[in-house]
Amino acid sequence: MRIIDAHTRDSLSAALKAFHEIENKLRQAESLINRLELDINEERVYDCVIKGEPISSCIEKEIEEVLNKENNVKVIKQVKQVAENQQPKDEINKLKLENIRLRRTISSIIIEKEMLERRIEETKLNLKRIWKGTEEYTSFNYS
Repeated sequence: MRIIDAHTRDSLSAALKAFHEIENKLRQAESLINRLELDINEERVYDCVIKGEPISSCIEKEIEEVLNKENNVKVIKQVKQVAENQQPKDEINKLKLENIRLRRTISSIIIEKEMLERRIEETKLNLKRIWKGTEEYTSFNYS
């Protein structure tokens, strides 16, 4: 590689020195993640280590992040289950109210039916009296 000026040379030298200083920590982080068989975002762990944080706290942060995501997924699933369970409950409540309304309607119809049956019986009795009176009248006139 051919370096054009001193500034570029110094920059590359500083970057290489920084890499060598952090390279061991990055390998340790990688080894720990693989050994623990963690399913976490390695790049974010490396970024955290590069910023000067201890490896253990960087890994802990990522584990917490994964757990928070898993908890959020669990909460979302629970909310969905509650919503799904709520829909049948709402439907059941609607049906119960409809059932009550229909029972009241049936009761009022039964009461009305009984009232009409009484009126029919009263009307029959009145008709019998009228017919009986007519018979007496006709038999009275003919006798």
